[in-house]
Amino acid sequence: MIAIHGYRIVSVLYESTVHVLYHAIEESSGRPVILKTMQELAVTPLRFSRLRLEHSITSRIPRTSVVGAVSLIKHRNVPVFIKENVSGIPLDQLIALGGMDIADVLTIAVQLADGLDAVHGHAYGCKAGEHHCCPCHLAYLLD
Repeated sequence: MIAIHGYRIVSVLYESTVHVLYHAIEESSGRPVILKTMQELAVTPLRFSRLRLEHSITSRIPRTSVVGAVSLIKHRNVPVFIKENVSGIPLDQLIALGGMDIADVLTIAVQLADGLDAVHGHAYGCKAGEHHCCPCHLAYLLD
């Protein structure tokens, strides 16, 4: 696992050949955050630009249903996008657990639709599996 000044890495949330997402704690405030970075060998100018664009767009979207941007930093010439951590459960896992009543399903669906509308209004898409729900059934787009 990497070490980034000012953040204590708690765990790996997601890892692919290009990106790694970490659960972390911001040491100065104690707040939980998500660090999105690239595998060192996957950094290209195009991918760096896309991450910078993602940060820029996320910074402008209301935080009602999209996880908010905290900052964008560089660590060893690799970009690190720091996001709020809403400590949710991935929607696919929540569905697999079952037991959700129709009112909760509809509430989550409306919140996700609002988030998708906000994201697509800025010409930036999101991939399947990047929807998380908090225990109080507030839905957020994670990535």
